[in-house]
Amino acid sequence: MKIYFAPCGIGLGHVGRTLEIAKRLKKEKCEILFSSYADALEVLKSENFRFVEAPTFRYWVWPDGTPDPWRTLKWLSGKLVGVFLKQVKFEVENIGRFKPNLVFSDSRLSTVYAGWLLGKKVVTMLNQFHVVGPGFIYYRFLPKISDIFSFTFLATGWGLSEKILVPDLPPPNSVSAVNLRIPKPLKNKVEFIGPILPVKPESLPDKESLKRRLGFDGRPLIHVAASGYGWERLWFGRKLVKYFSGFPEKYQVVVSLGLKNSSSFFKSGNLTVYGWLSRRFEVLKACDLVVCKGGHTTLTQALAYGKPMLLIPTPEQTEQILNAKTVEKLGAGKVVDQRWLSKKLLVSAVEEIFSSESYWRKAENLGKIASKFDALSLATKTVLDLA
Repeated sequence: MKIYFAPCGIGLGHVGRTLEIAKRLKKEKCEILFSSYADALEVLKSENFRFVEAPTFRYWVWPDGTPDPWRTLKWLSGKLVGVFLKQVKFEVENIGRFKPNLVFSDSRLSTVYAGWLLGKKVVTMLNQFHVVGPGFIYYRFLPKISDIFSFTFLATGWGLSEKILVPDLPPPNSVSAVNLRIPKPLKNKVEFIGPILPVKPESLPDKESLKRRLGFDGRPLIHVAASGYGWERLWFGRKLVKYFSGFPEKYQVVVSLGLKNSSSFFKSGNLTVYGWLSRRFEVLKACDLVVCKGGHTTLTQALAYGKPMLLIPTPEQTEQILNAKTVEKLGAGKVVDQRWLSKKLLVSAVEEIFSSESYWRKAENLGKIASKFDALSLATKTVLDLA
């Protein structure tokens, strides 16, 4: 059986979650081929999966990861349709050569159209039906443009899938609640499968044992995860290392810079920094607080482990901002504005979270809800049943 995977290549979240499904299917003797681009390629190389490099789609961003919607519109003016058609052509050619039993798209509309054109069954994974363009959340009339685009062109495309898997908690606890306004014609195709968890919390030792195993003592442990584009991760990671250096001694801080294949490591006082954290889920269970942006995979996995969060979404990154605000609304996190980020602000926000038990109570309740799901098994079964 052959399965063609096509995750969005921006950041590591999409490729990370599809890889876990692909690993399960590989154990079922399935032949796998990936199609992706940008950040995802480095991950695919390190995991030794076959892949083809698809045409890259990017939008204009500043060094800190902030999208510039107006430069992007100017840059893509007259090119957007051509770029999309180029991607569809590439996917048609590669799907045609590989001849898969099923196409699995993670937020790649071009792949859905290509699979449909070739008469292939398509399973789509996504956590955004309603896309809000960068900058649009600050203006009253611009979201209407996003609505028209989301509920016409995008909805029509996603609807060509046999099944749409949402790796999130069902309403009213969905992290991507604002972006999950599902069009009525598609509701019968949509299934909420819960967070993608390669390692479940119950499969690991208890929290205090893990702390000792990882070299930490009984003080509160803060896990800081840099994410986003390659250069955005680097910018954000450097800022966090700077601000968490010399943090109050009553806390321990472990920072992951998100640099795949990096073995860099250093420790100074109560701060430990890894280029790449291979024991991420052990640290996730051992920690008391997660500091991160608003990426969907990171947020849902942290909640599945019952961890409250300090959230620092990238300005203008509407998905991150809306996800973070939803977690804050659910009572499991606090949002701070990256534009005003400083050591003083971080210390104040951390102190506020640790002074209130409600953050842990809410996060633990959401973790209990997440424990009822087995997203990897559900996704794997869906693919095998349809293929």
